[in-house]
Amino acid sequence: MRAQWNSLEFDTGAYQERHDRAQPGGGVVTALVQYNELSYVVYPWLVPAVRVEYVKLSPSGGPAVTDLRAFAGVEALVRPNIKLSLVAQVEKANGAPPGGWGAASGLAAPSTPTASVGPEVEAITLGLAFAF
Repeated sequence: MRAQWNSLEFDTGAYQERHDRAQPGGGVVTALVQYNELSYVVYPWLVPAVRVEYVKLSPSGGPAVTDLRAFAGVEALVRPNIKLSLVAQVEKANGAPPGGWGAASGLAAPSTPTASVGPEVEAITLGLAFAF
């Protein structure tokens, strides 16, 4: 779903998946994913934004595990055709699926299915892009 008011934009969405043979031995896993994103065009060349993502995996016969990630960033057109972006990622995870959070692009890595990590700053990324 998307809502926009002048230069403010809000996007949100969710989906659920069910995998019948996601675990060794054929166990069922249900995944719930939800995201929210808010951005504001301050100037045509300056756009800050925040995004929050939540993933919950519920395996049959095991504890549910969750991953919560928040991104805050800003993009700026510093010169014609040169874009600079700065993004910080904070993540908190409770539990770990058997294969880890890598497949979901998660960086927080609890050591066991019952351990927790975070919230912690996982990455600060500075990017530069150009076009001809």
